[in-house]
Amino acid sequence: MALKIQWTKRAEKSFDKIVKYLEEKWSEASAKKFVQKTDKLLSQIAENPEICSAIEDKENVRKGMITLNFFTQGKPK
Repeated sequence: MALKIQWTKRAEKSFDKIVKYLEEKWSEASAKKFVQKTDKLLSQIAENPEICSAIEDKENVRKGMITLNFFTQGKPK
C-alpha cells in the first residue's frame, strides 16, 4: 500500500517557484518534464520510502534527487 505524500506550504511555494522559473527562463516543455520527474519520484517514495534518505531529526521526511543534470538537457531562452 502506497503512503500518502504530504507537502509543506514551504515545499509547495518552492516547487511552484521552480516550475515558474523553468517556464519563463527555459520552456514549458522543460517545466513539464521537471513536474513529471517530480511526480515519478514522489510515487516511488510513496511505494518505498527507504529509497530516499530521511532528513535528520525527521524520520518520516524524505529527500531525493529529481534529476542530476536537468539544466544540461535544455537551453535557456
